[in-house]
Amino acid sequence: MEKTRLINPGGSLGDGDFPIPEFENFAELKNYMELFHGYEVSNNLFFASELNRKEVAEVGCGHGLITFMLSSHCKSITGFDVDTKAINYAESLNHVFNLQNVTFQNYDGKFSNVQTTFDIAISMDVIEHVKNPIEYLKEVYKILKTGGVLLLGTPNGMIANKNKCIVKTHSKFHIMEYTPNELASFLQSARFRTVEFYANKNVAGGGYDISTTKKFIIKLLCKLELFDRVVKLLSQHRSKNLMTNQPRNNSINDWKLRSMGPEDINAHNCDAIICKAIKV
Repeated sequence: MEKTRLINPGGSLGDGDFPIPEFENFAELKNYMELFHGYEVSNNLFFASELNRKEVAEVGCGHGLITFMLSSHCKSITGFDVDTKAINYAESLNHVFNLQNVTFQNYDGKFSNVQTTFDIAISMDVIEHVKNPIEYLKEVYKILKTGGVLLLGTPNGMIANKNKCIVKTHSKFHIMEYTPNELASFLQSARFRTVEFYANKNVAGGGYDISTTKKFIIKLLCKLELFDRVVKLLSQHRSKNLMTNQPRNNSINDWKLRSMGPEDINAHNCDAIICKAIKV
């Protein structure tokens, strides 16, 4: 896996290019995802045992990298995304991997023309990008069978609330990040029955939380009008690491999920929230 190319994600991720390897086989993709995207992989594969022999939809699949990781645990999986470029890239990868149980489909945010229903819908790190979260969940509801399960993951909005003097969300591409109670309310409004909440914490430290020292540094950089420049340099450094195959400090083993009541989740014990809900 020596070749690397730049791709433009488009959609909610903006106009900038980012590096991604030219995968020659599925094993290379798996290695890449476990090294560089431990957080995303651990979120999704936490429920791998529930995917066995199930028909699965991944809503907001992006370039399909997680879709491929999930495919070995499912009877079949369909990745949906509003970004045509991302879907085209995912389909080009599947021409290389030739996985018979994987398909991709571009959609406009509505599932009116989707006739298939699924046992499980996975929506990880998507709801924070949409303008109307309740309408989004109602659309996902449509493609689930009765008794079907939604696995919904998103950054813990309590962290952004705590640090609102510095940041509104942990990413400039996020419209809003939500608290456990807000997510429970959205799911109820979309007619889902919430079953369980899980807290995902990076045991390697860091996460999205901002310490008092970091707050002071960020405020100082903002006052000196240097914050954007520093963020850009850090982003370029991260891209260079990815280009040279140096893993980030968030491997799949650095993330631990545990069942937790929404009332027990706070800005310190949870970086990302995962909800398990059922279509009734």
